[in-house]
Amino acid sequence: MTDDPNDRFPGYDVLSKRHTPSWNEITRQVINRRLAVPREPRYFTWDEFVTLEAICDRILPQPPHRPRVPLAAYVDARLIDGPGDGYRFAELPEAADAWRRGLTLLMRSRNRSMACASTSFRHTPRTTCWHRRRRET
Repeated sequence: MTDDPNDRFPGYDVLSKRHTPSWNEITRQVINRRLAVPREPRYFTWDEFVTLEAICDRILPQPPHRPRVPLAAYVDARLIDGPGDGYRFAELPEAADAWRRGLTLLMRSRNRSMACASTSFRHTPRTTCWHRRRRET
């Protein structure tokens, strides 16, 4: 148990149900496919992928004591492997193009902010994490 306020169900591990009657074979197959998603980008560039990871971390923080859900990898896999949602307004770009355009604009905005920011801003924990993850790729 933890005192993490983001942990909605302390002590609960859904994967522990894998070999119980709670999961049937189809459920096991679906979960196995989700867990097997490649953790590196196949559609996105590394910069786009790292940017998407940072966005996912900010919007959907994950408990530090549990394995991370690879949200950016799921988006990347869906754009490479999966069908779309089955609809799109004709005046809007395809999903993959929309993701790439959005991430490009966010990266440009970040780069402008970093270029104009003071030295003290560039060393905040969030931006340090961002730069560390970029260097690791």
